[in-house]
Amino acid sequence: MSVSMMGGRAQASTRSVATLAVNCAELRYSFVLSSVFQQYSAVMDEVDRSILAVLERNGRISNNELAAQVGLSPSPCLRRVRQLEEAGVIRGYRAQIDPAAIGRGLRVFAGVRLMRHTRPDVVAFEREVMDLPEVIACHHITGNFDYLLQVEVADLPAYEEFHANQLAALPGVGTVNSFVIMKTLDSL
Repeated sequence: MSVSMMGGRAQASTRSVATLAVNCAELRYSFVLSSVFQQYSAVMDEVDRSILAVLERNGRISNNELAAQVGLSPSPCLRRVRQLEEAGVIRGYRAQIDPAAIGRGLRVFAGVRLMRHTRPDVVAFEREVMDLPEVIACHHITGNFDYLLQVEVADLPAYEEFHANQLAALPGVGTVNSFVIMKTLDSL
C-alpha cells in the first residue's frame, strides 16, 4: 500500500485503498475455498466437478459410461469416484420415486413457527416431527418460520387430517402455514 505523508498525517491514495480492498476480498475468498477443500481429503478439480454433475443427473450410470463422458479411462474414473465417496462429497445414491405411484400425490410445504425457542422445546419438536412418515424433509430456517417441512400425503382430505391431528399436535407448535404445491419444475 502506498502511503504519502501530508501535514503530518498519513493518507492512503484512492488506488491503494482499492487495491487493499481487492486483496482482502481475494484473501477472504481463498480462505473460504481452502476451508471448504480442507473439509475433504481430496481437492476437487474440473474432472471431479464433471463426475459429480454426471452422477447428480444419473446415479446409476455405469463406470465405463461415466468415464467416457468425463474424458477418463475407467480405472482413474472409478478411483476418483471412490475418493469422492470416502471424502464425504458423495454421500449416497437414491432412487427418485413418483409420490403419486405410492399414494402420496399431494405435496405441501408447511411453515412451522414454535411458541417458544427453549432448547427442550426445540429438541422435543425435532424428535417428534422426524417420526412422522408424512414428513419427507424438515429444514430449520430463518425468516417468518422456524421450520419448513416437506409433507407428502394422498390428497387434500388426508393433509387436513394430518395437519389437525398430527402436525398441530406436535410439542411447541404455535402456527402452521401450508403451501400446496401445484407443480414441480424438475431441474434435472
